[in-house]
Parts: sequence; structure tokens; C-alpha cells
Amino acid sequence: MIMKQGTLLQFRKAQSKIQTKRERKPSLSEENRTRTKKKDKIGDEEGNAKKHDGSFDQGQDVDTDKRLAALRAELNQITREGDDDDDVDADDDVDSVGSGSVKKEPVTNSSIRTDFSIPDAATIHAARKSREMARQTEQDYIPVDDTKKYEGQFASTGRLVREDENDVSDEEGEEGPITFSVAARKRGFPALDRRRQVEAALANQELEEKSDNEEAEDDEDLKLWEDEQIRKGVKGAPAPLAQTETVPQITEMTNSLYLQQYTEDTNSVMQISQPYTFGTGYTEIHTNGNQIYGRTMTSNSLQSRHAVTVDMICDKMKQQLTTLQEVHRGHQMDKEKASSQLETAQGSIKKLERQGRNAEQRFSFFQETRGYVRDLIECLNNKVPEIDELESSMHALLKNRASSVVQRRQMDVSDQAGDFLNAQAGRQGQSSAKTTDPGKLRRTAEREGRRARRRKHREREKKAPQPDTHHEGQSTDDEETETDAVKFRAETKRIISEEKAIFEDVVEDFSSIDSIKSRFEEWKNKHEDCYRNAYISLCLPKLFAPFIRLQLLDWNPFEAKCMEIEDFRWYKSLVLFGCGDDPYDIDVDDPDVKLIPVVLEKTLITKLTGLFEHVWDPLSQKQIAPAIKLIRGMAEVYPNFHAQDKSTQSLFAAITNRMRRCVSDDVYVPLYPKSLLDNKSSGALAFFQRQFWSCAKLMGNILRWEGLLSTARLHEMAVDGLLNRYLLLALQHSHLYYDSLEKAKAITATFPKQWFNEHQQTTLPSLEALARYLATLAASMQRSCAGCPETEKKKARNGIKKVIQLLLQLRSVDKAKLVAAEHNLDDLVKDV
Repeated sequence: MIMKQGTLLQFRKAQSKIQTKRERKPSLSEENRTRTKKKDKIGDEEGNAKKHDGSFDQGQDVDTDKRLAALRAELNQITREGDDDDDVDADDDVDSVGSGSVKKEPVTNSSIRTDFSIPDAATIHAARKSREMARQTEQDYIPVDDTKKYEGQFASTGRLVREDENDVSDEEGEEGPITFSVAARKRGFPALDRRRQVEAALANQELEEKSDNEEAEDDEDLKLWEDEQIRKGVKGAPAPLAQTETVPQITEMTNSLYLQQYTEDTNSVMQISQPYTFGTGYTEIHTNGNQIYGRTMTSNSLQSRHAVTVDMICDKMKQQLTTLQEVHRGHQMDKEKASSQLETAQGSIKKLERQGRNAEQRFSFFQETRGYVRDLIECLNNKVPEIDELESSMHALLKNRASSVVQRRQMDVSDQAGDFLNAQAGRQGQSSAKTTDPGKLRRTAEREGRRARRRKHREREKKAPQPDTHHEGQSTDDEETETDAVKFRAETKRIISEEKAIFEDVVEDFSSIDSIKSRFEEWKNKHEDCYRNAYISLCLPKLFAPFIRLQLLDWNPFEAKCMEIEDFRWYKSLVLFGCGDDPYDIDVDDPDVKLIPVVLEKTLITKLTGLFEHVWDPLSQKQIAPAIKLIRGMAEVYPNFHAQDKSTQSLFAAITNRMRRCVSDDVYVPLYPKSLLDNKSSGALAFFQRQFWSCAKLMGNILRWEGLLSTARLHEMAVDGLLNRYLLLALQHSHLYYDSLEKAKAITATFPKQWFNEHQQTTLPSLEALARYLATLAASMQRSCAGCPETEKKKARNGIKKVIQLLLQLRSVDKAKLVAAEHNLDDLVKDV
């Protein structure tokens, strides 16, 4: 398209006018008055449009083929008339502006007159007001070309009325924006005018689509205006240059447009909007004002009707089927997703319902458990003082009986030692006077009666004739008199009866270990997490302690017929606490597994500590075996019974203190001259022998704690406190060599085997004095048989061999070899 001369200048002038328009906008009240006037005018125009639409509706009844034939003939005539006007000046063609540059193209088949007159100011103002009112109304379109209104007025001037002169969007006295379309119809070219009218209808429709955006900011208005003018220029181009196709193609394009007719008398416009194609051969008709929807057959569809094939229809149906299948798959996926969400929601509802029921049950259980625990603690707070009182009474009863036995033994030793001390000093008068003491006489009679009964008892238990290896003093003098025994049993019975009466006023749920245990086991099985968080495992030993103490109330572990710990009811009830139905499936990390050891630590060891300190008698041969068995069994079975445990340390400290006190208070070995010992009627020898063997028995009892007590403490009490202080001194002052050899053999037998090993060549430093005494004893026996018959020499030689064996047993190899060499007995030590 070729742009007219001066178009660029006009475009710049239009921009200047728009800038002026921004500065001079009408007030709100003026706009309201203008809007009211335009509403009245719109009513008149809508009436004319309705008349036009009615005529168009009536035309719908005309035969379609006839109308198409008439349109084809008219369009062909227009085309022919346009071809005859090729010599028209091309400067008046439609201009096109785009992207900041102006491109001119020649216009063929059309000619435009250039002798137009400029309208006066009143006409321009009226046109501008009409355009402004139409733009502010709610119409679907804005008329673009209103040239016919002024054609007769300015025909004489010979000047073409342009669109910029009919534009009423600017202020009064200002020219409109630059337009690049020819709006006036030339009298000499009716075919060109008719064709331009059709093209103007299309431009009007496109202008309607953009009219809503023109109310935006002024900068955006300028851009929209430029785009509008470019589209007008493109749509107004002649058919031969706008399309490079053949004449039939131009005809099809022209037939697809709506025809617009202008009536000069009524100024009514009949518009046929551009159709929206929904398929081949179908259009939907829209008009401004009253809209008419309907499907009509266009000429294009008639020409291409025979081009539709079955394959095309099948492809179209397949495409629609594929689309529907995709939609169906989407719906299926949505359905599956919704179903999954529904299932999840239903599962969540059921889960929450279960959780609600569980929470309700959990709350009820804990409420009941809290009430039970409070009642149990209140009950125990009332009963524990009574239990403490009964336990103290029983402990005092056992302590008094043990103290009475120890005091009686000490009094007997004191009485006999005094008698022989007086006899040794030659004070027979004082001795006779003392024998008349009724208390001393009674004690002497009771002592001799107990010894006689023990002697008869040993004779009854002797099943076969064997050499009597028992020595006076080795038996335990702890028999009670009948009066003391009856009194002790009566007091014990009273305490037991009070023990049974403690929980008579308490229901079984609070007085039985089994009932209490079942409550806490239920708690652990149902709510183990809460059970652990509440540290119930640490509280159970204290809760069970009062009931355990009641069952251990009359328990004396130093008696031969004492019940084992594993035989008590409380032990059987608690040993499998928290293990569940399968006792073999035990979690070693479960703190309840250590319930029995903890109970022993908190309850039993505390009781044993008091019994060992006040009731146990280290001199008693009957008490030492059960005591050692109990302690050794606890050390092997229970893991918390070790030297680092404080309660265990307290227990062994009590055992050690009791043995030291016994060594200090109950041991007495006299040293009498040979003249007194040879006097058999004095009884000094029997007293000496009894005390010696009693001291040896105590040393043997102490050494039996090897492996439980430390070796250093055993050496301190047994070797230094008894052997070197009493026994070895008594052996050195005795002239009865063979009797001393028997005593030395008994003493050596009490030493633990762990003290010696096969590769040891010298004995322990603490036993070095005993080894020297044995070497001296061998020499004394050799001297005593000098000048005696052969039988005495043979007896002495056998005695020397026993001495060598004792030295080897003590691992004093050097002294054994020396003695063997002195007495020609090297064959006894050649393999050492």
C-alpha cells in the first residue's frame, strides 16, 4: 500500500492532540450530562437497528441457493467495475503503519477523488460529540464511517470527507487522529464504494472487539489506536494485492464477509457480523443489538461440500474419540483419587474412633490405677510402723539368745581359768571358797551336763567303730536350757500371731503380693510406655519390701533347718514378674528382670547385716556352714551382690567385725607348767586342750571364708591373730611332742589350698614361724627317743616323716630337705 503525502506529519500531529487531550479532560458533571444525552440518542439508533434486524430475519426465509447466486453476480459485477478504474490516483489508497515504520503499497482496481472540501467547525463538533456519546454507551459496536451524512453538504466543494474529520473523540476545535482508510464514497466509482462498504463492515466488527480496551490509560489508547488503524489498512486493501491467490479464492474470501448496506434516507445500518466457524459449512450469525443465532450454509461450504470424504469423517471421529477417551481417563483418575481419599478418610475416621475408645479406656485405667496406688500407699504408711516394731522385737529376741550363749561361754572359761590360776599359785583355800559360790556351782553343773549330753549324742551317731578323732572343745557349746527354749518359742509365737493380725482389716488387693503384682503387671502389659516413664521398676522393691519383711520375720539363716530364699512365697511370686506368658523369652534390658536382686539388696541384705553382726556366732560349728552357704550362693547367683555394692560392703563389714570381736573376746589359751599339766587330777590339761582346740576351730571357721573375704583380712585374723599369737605359742610350750604333731597337722589342714602352688619353694611369710616350729619338733622327737626301745625310735621316725610331709604341704621345701638330710630321709624329698 502507498501512503498519502503528509501522512507521517498527520500522525505526529495526532499524537500532539492526544497529549493535549490528557491535559483537558471534561469534568465528571459534564461527562454525566453527556452520558444522559447519549442514552436518548442510543434509543433511536436501537429502534433503527431492530428494523434492520427484522428485515434480515425475514430474508432468512428466502431460498439459500438464490441468495448465493445473487451475491455471486453482484460481487462479479463489482469486481469488473473495479478493474476498469486502474487509472485512479494511488495516492488516495489505504495507508498502513506498523512497528514504527510506514510501508507503501500500490492500490489497483480503485481510484479515489482528491478534490474534497474541509467541513466547518460546527460540523466537526457535531460529529465529534456523536462519536463520543456512542463510545460511552453500552453498544456492542461504534460506527466508523459516517461520511454519507456529510456527502451532500460537501459535494460542491469537491473535497473528500475523511475519517479524521468525522472523529469526535477529541475536544472542540481540534482535528481527529490520523486515519489511513478512505471513508467517502466516490460518485464515479459505485463498485469500489460498495466493495469498500463490505470491507468497512469487517473493520467495524474488529473495532467493536477492541472498543472495551479504549477506556484504559491514554498511553494504552494510543497503542490501541495504532493497531486499529493498521488493521483498517490491511482490511481495506484491494483483493488482488491482499491475497496472492486466484480470482476464485478472492471470491471465496469476499463471500465469507458480511455485507453492509447504508440507507441515506434513514441512516440505518444493517450489519452482518463475521461468522464464527464451528465446522465445515456452518456459521453462527451475530448482529449488534438484537442477536440472532442460527446456522447457515455459506458459499464456501457449498463449494467444498463434495471435498469431504469418509476418511476425513473417520479421522475426525477418531480424534473426538481419542479426546473423549483422554477425558474419560482423566475422570477415571479423578475417581480413583477420590476413592483413595475416601478410603483414607474412612480409615482415619475408624482410626480416630479406635483412638477415642482407647483414650477413654486408657483414661479410665489410669484413674483407677491412681486411686489404687494412693490407697496402697496410705495402707502401707499405716502398717509399716507396726511391721518395723515386730521386726525389731524378733531381732532383739534372737540377739538376746545369742548374747546369752556367748556370755555363758565366757563365764565358763572365766570360772575354769580362775580355778587353775589359783591352783597354779598354790592358793587352795581361795579355790575351795570359790567353789562354794552357788552361781558358779550351778554354771559348773550345767556345763558338765551339756558336755555329757553331747558326748552321748556323738556315741549314738557313730555308726561304725572308728578311731575317735573328736577333741574336747571342737563341739559348739550353744545348747539352751529347757526354760530358755520354752521362753524363746513362746515369744516367737506371739510375734508371729501379731504378724498375721496386721493385715486382717485389709482386703486382699492391698495385703497380698500376688494381687499387687497383678495390678502392676496389667499396667505394664497395657501401657508399657507409661509404665517405664513412671519409673515403676524403681518403686516396686519399696512397695514389696513390707510384705517380704513380714515373711522373713522369724527367718534365721544360721539354723540348719532354715528355709532357703528360693522357697519363700514372695520369691516365687516375683521371680517371673514382667516376663509375660513365656518365661524363656526375657528381655535382658528390662529393669523388671532385676527385681529379685534389687529386693535382696534393699530388704534381705539389710536383714542379714543385722543378723551377722548381733546373732551369728563364729565359734559355732553348726552356724558356720549355713552362713557360708548362703553368702556364697548369693554371690554366685545375684549380679548385684559384689564388692562394689554398698549394701554388700556393709554386710561383709559386719561379718568381719563380728569375727574380730570373737577373736578378741572369746579366745583364751592358757600356758601352764609341766608339773600342773602332768597332774591329771587337777584338770588343767583338759582345760588346756579344750581351749586349744576351740581356738583352732575358730581359726578353721575364719579360713573357710576364703574366696568371700580378702586374703589380707584372713591372714590378719586367722594367722596373726590366732595361730602366731595363741596356737603356736601353746605348741612351743608343750612337752607332748606327738600330741603337738597331731595339733600341727590339724592346723595345717585348715589352710586354704589357694595359698600354695606346686612351683613354690618357700612358704608364706606369715607361716614361716610354723615351718620353723615343725623343724624343731622333728629334732625334739629324735632326741626324746634316744636310749629308748626300738619301738619308740620307730615311732619317732614316723613322726619325723609326718613333719617333712607337713613342711612340703606348707611349701617350705628348703626346711623339708634340711630335716630329711639330718635324719637320712632324702627319698621323701628327691622328687620335689
